[in-house]
Order: sequence, then C-alpha cells, then structure tokens
Amino acid sequence: FFPAAATGIVSLIAGFLLDRKILNYKSSIVIGVLMFIFGTYLQSRLDLDMGKTQIVLFLLPWGAGMGFFFPALSQISLGNFQGELLRHASALQNLLRLVGGSVGTAISTYILVSSQSVHLVRIGEKISPYSPQVVNILQKIKQFFYYSRSTPEVLLDGKAKAILISLAQKFSYWHSFGDAFFFATICGVLTLIPTLLIDNKTLGGVES
Repeated sequence: FFPAAATGIVSLIAGFLLDRKILNYKSSIVIGVLMFIFGTYLQSRLDLDMGKTQIVLFLLPWGAGMGFFFPALSQISLGNFQGELLRHASALQNLLRLVGGSVGTAISTYILVSSQSVHLVRIGEKISPYSPQVVNILQKIKQFFYYSRSTPEVLLDGKAKAILISLAQKFSYWHSFGDAFFFATICGVLTLIPTLLIDNKTLGGVES
C-alpha cells in the first residue's frame, strides 16, 4: 500500500512540475531512476531483525522513484501522437510494460528460488551441532517446550532441531530476497546509462 501511495502522490507532483516547466523530462526520469536504484538497494539490505516501520521506510524511495519517471516516460512516448496513432501507441506502451514486468518477475522468481538453496547450504556449513552457541540455543528451545508447552522429554530434541532448521530456511529465503532486489538494482543502474544519454533537444517537440 505505502509504495503504491508514494507512487501516486509523487506522480501528481511530478506532473505538476512538468506542466509548469519547473522540471524537464530528462531530469524527472533521472531523478526517478536514481530514487528507484536507491530504493532497490535499500530493499536488498532488509533482514529479519527489522521492524515493520523500517521496512516501510525502505520501500518508500522505490515507489517515489516510479512516481517521478512514469509521467515523463508516458509523455515522451505518447506526446507526439494524435488520433488513431495515439491509441496504437498507448496500446503498445501498455503491452511493453506488461511484457517487461512479466520478464522481470520471471527472472526475479528464478533468482529467488535458485539462490535459496545456495544460501541454505552456506548457512548449514556454518552451523555445527557441537558449537557452544548452537548447543545453548537448542537447550533454550528444549526448556521452552518443556516448561511452557509440557512437551515430553523424548520429543524435545527433535522439536529443537526442527526449529533450528526452520530458522535456517527462513534466513536463506530472506537472503534470496536480497539477491532478487540486488538484481533489480543492477537493472536500475543499466537503465540509468541510456537515460543520461537523452538529449534535451530531441524532447523539444514533446515539451512544446
């Protein structure tokens, strides 16, 4: 909800600034892409220790960045068309947006799924059942189940190990989310390169 709200509010502000010539199209796109890159980088740093408020704050730059570049991109792509050509151009723009979103979602999902097993193996390599930290954690879990859940002693060891494995899986899944957002950050950086090469003179007809 909050990133979408940020996109809507910033889109209105960016549209107003573009109409009043306070902001040109190239600047709006560059600002939006930079904010998008910053937002995706922040999301790649999320972890399980963060609270809801901090997570929401990390998502806001991502949504605000899209609010900056969507109005300018729409105006640039549709501003020079009228009548039947405008309808065709609008349909083509929506199609390309859907295709791009589908491809990006597919790649991100692949990264999310494939990297999870890699992170789980790495976490498993670092966990030794004989280390004092692991023994201490297992002992605390056993005490919790024994005193708070009245679990029979024969089941304590299995439940404690199951909880530890579940935590390792959650951490590996969270790290895979970071990989997916890091991929989005790289895509944002690659998008910034052609954006910086846009010549304001070529946009003169659109802006007029």
